[in-house]
Amino acid sequence: MAATPQIEILDFALSLAEEAGRLILPLWNHVTVQQKPDGSEVTEADRKAEELLRSRIAQRFPDHAILGEEFGGDAIRDAEDLWVLDPIDGTASFAIGLPLFGTLIGYVRRGEPSVGVVAAHALGETIWAATGQGCWLRRGGAAPERVHTLRVSDPSEAFAVATAFEHIDMDLRQPEPSFGLSRLYRKVCCFRWLGDCINYGFLCRGCIDIALDLVMNP
Repeated sequence: MAATPQIEILDFALSLAEEAGRLILPLWNHVTVQQKPDGSEVTEADRKAEELLRSRIAQRFPDHAILGEEFGGDAIRDAEDLWVLDPIDGTASFAIGLPLFGTLIGYVRRGEPSVGVVAAHALGETIWAATGQGCWLRRGGAAPERVHTLRVSDPSEAFAVATAFEHIDMDLRQPEPSFGLSRLYRKVCCFRWLGDCINYGFLCRGCIDIALDLVMNP
């Protein structure tokens, strides 16, 4: 089967992110938080947004597979065409009214990431990249601008951020921590705790040098 042109995939992913934002923003700070079996948070907005994204993808590309944060799809990770969705990355922030959340939409072709979108709805910003096309930022209705990461190579000059405190040797609740983050903490110029996908948006824009999430899942 011939591949769908990348520009068509990217345009569609951006439209998906925009539509998800129209659903999500009215529910911001107006939802009840529940706990999933893994201990992470979930809300009605997470589920409704992923249902919307899945529905739109199925209508446009019925042969494409989907792996989503809320409804899974593990059996099809090696699909020819795969969409990877997190309707609200940063649910804890979303639920208490912080603007540090976003919708993540990725497209993987034969196992290779091809398109990625981070839509920070409450901040009015969307960042996207596609293979060979560079990385771009759009603020509100302004024209997109090309963005770049920084070129810092010396840790003593680096600004680092991390999402979570768990599983590291700086967490006194962990008798056997998995990661020795304190070494990096002592080396870098500045270290802050921020949230989720927002960190990677800052990284793409060259605002920070290091973004860390120590425990990751597909």
